[in-house]
Amino acid sequence: MEIGLISAGGPPEMITRCAQVAEAAGYSSIWVPEHVVFFEDYEASYPYAEGGRPPMTTDSNMLEPLNLLSFIAGQTQRIRLGTGVFLLPQRNPVYTAKEATTVDVLSNGRLDLGIGVGWLREEFQAVAVPFEKRGARCDEYIEVIRRLWTGGQVEFSGDYYQLRPCVQSPRPVQRPHPPILVGGVSPPALRRAATLGDGWVAINLDPAEAASQIEQIAAMRREAGLEMQGFRTSMMAVNFHVEPEDLPRYRDAGIEQLVLAPMRRDRVIRGAEELYALIEELARDFVERARTL
Repeated sequence: MEIGLISAGGPPEMITRCAQVAEAAGYSSIWVPEHVVFFEDYEASYPYAEGGRPPMTTDSNMLEPLNLLSFIAGQTQRIRLGTGVFLLPQRNPVYTAKEATTVDVLSNGRLDLGIGVGWLREEFQAVAVPFEKRGARCDEYIEVIRRLWTGGQVEFSGDYYQLRPCVQSPRPVQRPHPPILVGGVSPPALRRAATLGDGWVAINLDPAEAASQIEQIAAMRREAGLEMQGFRTSMMAVNFHVEPEDLPRYRDAGIEQLVLAPMRRDRVIRGAEELYALIEELARDFVERARTL
């Protein structure tokens, strides 16, 4: 079993130190989230926390994920680089394919493209993209990106995107392409992961819930003529308490990687040095235990 870490963001020197401490401590991956704007007031309900409000606020220093991962790639050697999760239907798929390829090339093949459809209607409005039908748009964008990544002259004609024959170079380092990991726990997200994804990113599920949803994904993949072998499963604990003793249960549920935020219950981190120490502490508790499973 593997343990990943959610990036804390911050100034360049802190990002560098966090990534290098995480790599040295044995984390398998570092993940960065995405929101392009925040709002003091909004109607949408965050689906992964009681009360419908996310742990981020308007003063959260959240950087653009692919630029951030390119920076982290230059400060590290081995750790994989994940988007957790990238809001694909808000973006142009051709630029997304190019930008993601750039990260994969600069990192020598370490990108994991975690994608989701988003939940914040006001954010879609801010970027002038319709909130409705975002799932169907996401499905088409996945196909556009996959075609561009696999090389040669490609084209696409769908309900939400048209691409005349063209070529995008270079190709990603990873073959056939970087894994597309679909995040979310709703029925449409499970269907998207099962039929269009190379893996699934659960968010804030206990082991029993994760096992149930993996069973649903496996059934949908069988129905589509797809195998579970090679299909990757991760669980992100964004604002969700997990203990090292839970690792065997997640493994038995079918989760291959647990991604942790650098926090411990109600502990208040005062300064960068305490953050680095916490990353190392979590590694001692989780990474070392996971290696035995």
